[in-house]
Amino acid sequence: MPPLTVSQEISTENAQGLKVTIYSKGEKSRYGNQIY
Repeated sequence: MPPLTVSQEISTENAQGLKVTIYSKGEKSRYGNQIY
């Protein structure tokens, strides 16, 4: 599968966990979103 599809699936599955990480890290979350 294309890397974009894999990344989208991973982001969807870990959406809840990422949200907590985003709120905890704050500004750093923006860079994380671009990478993932």
